[in-house]
Amino acid sequence: MSEAFGEGLVASGWQVSTTTASSQAPATVAGYDLIILGSPVYGGAPGKPLTGYVERVADLGGKPVVVLLTGAGDIEPAIKLTEQLVAQASSHPIRSLGLTTMKPNDQANRYTGSNTDRAIQIAHETGQTLQLAPQ
Repeated sequence: MSEAFGEGLVASGWQVSTTTASSQAPATVAGYDLIILGSPVYGGAPGKPLTGYVERVADLGGKPVVVLLTGAGDIEPAIKLTEQLVAQASSHPIRSLGLTTMKPNDQANRYTGSNTDRAIQIAHETGQTLQLAPQ
């Protein structure tokens, strides 16, 4: 999903660099205009690498953040936890997107294909249409 989101950003003119939430990931975010935090959901919470990364960075410098979580079931509790984590790190989510592989991602359009395929499509479309508000 994060790859599709990134491809959508590139398609709309963004320059994208990606990393994992490892100890080698940049701990300084000053050179970025937008931060995307992506993670699978485990037991109703974002993955420990994501939470550990945000805790290690500690201050996201007020940068706009997109939360992108994927899971098999209810993702909403993990989104709320991640948004709280972002707020504690001095930033603000401009968009939160939870996509699932086990239940429909697009109730309004009654997509008939695979939930995973539709989730990838939604991630790409969201990246492609994302706009920042003027600062």
